[in-house]
Amino acid sequence: MTSRPVRSFLLALSLAILCQLSPQPSMGATLPELEEMVSSSPEVLRAVYDLLALQAREEALVASSGLKFFAEASVTGSNRPESRSDDARLEGYSTLSGRVGLALPVLGSWHRERVSQIRARIDSLKGAQREMEARRANLTALRKAYVLLWTSQRRELLSRWFLRLEGQAMPPMRRRTEEGYLLKADLLEMESWFHLARRQLEGALADQEMAMGIIRKATGRPYQEILKAETPSLRPVRYSKGALGRYVNQDDPELGILQQVTEQMELAAHHQGRGGYEAEVRAGVSYSLEDPGRGGHDAFVSFGLTAPVGLSKASRLSREAALFEAQAAAEEEAIHRMDRLSSILHGVSRCRHALSQLEFSSARLESALEALRVADLRASSIPGDVLERRLRAQMDLFSAAMDVVEAEGLAMQYHAELLELIPQDGPQEDPVVISSPPPGTSQRWALVMTALGGTPSPRGQSTGALQLGAYLWNGDRVLNGEGDRLLELIGRSPFRRILISFTSRGIRSILDGGPASRRLHDFLRSARSSGVWVELLLGDPDFILDPKGMVDLISRLKGLPFDGLHLDLEVDQIPGASQRRQELNRRFLQAVEAAAKASPWGVSVSIHPRYLEEPFRQETLEGLHRSRVRGVAVMIYTSSTDRAVERFLSVARGVGDIRMWLAVSVEGNVSPEESLRGLGPAGFSDALDRMGRAGVRSVLVQSFEDHLSMTGGGGR
Repeated sequence: MTSRPVRSFLLALSLAILCQLSPQPSMGATLPELEEMVSSSPEVLRAVYDLLALQAREEALVASSGLKFFAEASVTGSNRPESRSDDARLEGYSTLSGRVGLALPVLGSWHRERVSQIRARIDSLKGAQREMEARRANLTALRKAYVLLWTSQRRELLSRWFLRLEGQAMPPMRRRTEEGYLLKADLLEMESWFHLARRQLEGALADQEMAMGIIRKATGRPYQEILKAETPSLRPVRYSKGALGRYVNQDDPELGILQQVTEQMELAAHHQGRGGYEAEVRAGVSYSLEDPGRGGHDAFVSFGLTAPVGLSKASRLSREAALFEAQAAAEEEAIHRMDRLSSILHGVSRCRHALSQLEFSSARLESALEALRVADLRASSIPGDVLERRLRAQMDLFSAAMDVVEAEGLAMQYHAELLELIPQDGPQEDPVVISSPPPGTSQRWALVMTALGGTPSPRGQSTGALQLGAYLWNGDRVLNGEGDRLLELIGRSPFRRILISFTSRGIRSILDGGPASRRLHDFLRSARSSGVWVELLLGDPDFILDPKGMVDLISRLKGLPFDGLHLDLEVDQIPGASQRRQELNRRFLQAVEAAAKASPWGVSVSIHPRYLEEPFRQETLEGLHRSRVRGVAVMIYTSSTDRAVERFLSVARGVGDIRMWLAVSVEGNVSPEESLRGLGPAGFSDALDRMGRAGVRSVLVQSFEDHLSMTGGGGR
């Protein structure tokens, strides 16, 4: 057995090596980067440690076997009579002797050593197989969890979209039921649709938490927030049945290790039963010195044999047991090969079945999209029960889109299982190719987003839905009883993230715990059920210089069900900021850290792009990561969409797992060079489309009130 100090050393060594090899997270939300972190998972680290310990034990056995050096020394003394007479005087004699030489185990001893070495080699091979299996299992679990995260986030988006319709569609449906135009059974059916959507939403959120738990375990990274999953792009699988059979029987590395184990067991059986006795050959020189007397030396060769009585029966049984063990290992290897091939073929069949299901779901989706288009046309021109038909068409679209997402996710889950079982260099002639994401994924999602009122892209090309949010500075409207009206306006807008601010008077009324506080609670609950994310917005730059008041305010408001805390603390609004930006940026980061420690909600900030550029960039990013800031709005207020996108993308790279938002202005009370308001509603909508196609995924608009006045009350 390996000693405790050696095991501790090996574990420390393996941790050090893996920490050097494992990359630190950069974006943190892309699958390839997460895959590189699998070496840091507890299971893989333990498997590597076990393998190193077994290899160390094997090397120690090899080093202690075979030819050995020996040295012996002895001193003897005696008293002898000078003659045979009884009264003869006694005289003392002493002898000093020593022997050095080499000892070679032979016959039974050699066989016993060989068996020990072979057993240690078998243990090392099994350790290597367990290490490969742990790495494969963690990679597969990570990929499947990432696919689950991606599909559940799409399911969440679809569920929130459908739930937004409840406040718009159900009141008129209830009135129609009261007036006798709609059957009670139909109304109850419609209400059940929204119960279904709520169940789907909760299921999607639960799946995200489960997926993040697996991702944390597989990567060894303690992510605090839910990662935003990109569309998983998995290596294509190329295969043919003949090539798979050859790979499993000849080239699979894990099965190759099992074959080596079988061969080693057969070799051990050859030696087993022959090591029941000890035999050794020794050769060397000896030297002795007698007193009184002279010294002398000689050379020697000796052979020793020790054999217990009744050895033959024990040796025979031991050899038979070893032969049966080797035979069992050979059978186990054959079964593993058959199971591996069956697993691959079954996985391929499941993947193809999922792709067939996706084709069916895609056809349903196309039909649902067309039905909704017709319902929209009828609703805009024909009165009557067309509203019911439109809601039913929206429900059909919701159901079809959810089925498509589920089918896409299922196909990619099966694909992920195949990746570590099928070789990368598949057959080049007539291969069957399975790719992920499945063909048409981005186009289908673009069509769904267009139908849902998201960001469409021309010719069916999409980089994903553009998420929109807005600063809302007149939050006192909620406290004054206008929450329902405000929520209705938000529902008609494209914004699903609202940063809401209150005046000092409004804050006092909230803290009083009276009607204003209850109205705010009701507003936040209604917004959440409608799929709108509402964050508390604090925008006093004086908090940079003295954050104590901000921390106290956060502590007093922490019982409110906000979805987050956003700090719009602009360094450049402090007098004389241009002469001491370095100092003020550090104080800004300290204020953010203080707020993050006091906040029960996740924290995001607004920041000028210069503080994400040199010479401030490194210090700013370190401070934001230290405070675990989950989102940054980069304020680039300009009338040029292209300039805003170019600068945003240049500073948004390499920021780790921070979600980056481009903040733009449509304000009417600022210089025209600092606002996109001059584009008008249609031009601004086109600008958002260009941002999405250029790679921007999230946009914050300054402000909700200005956007409302620009668009006339709704739309983009």
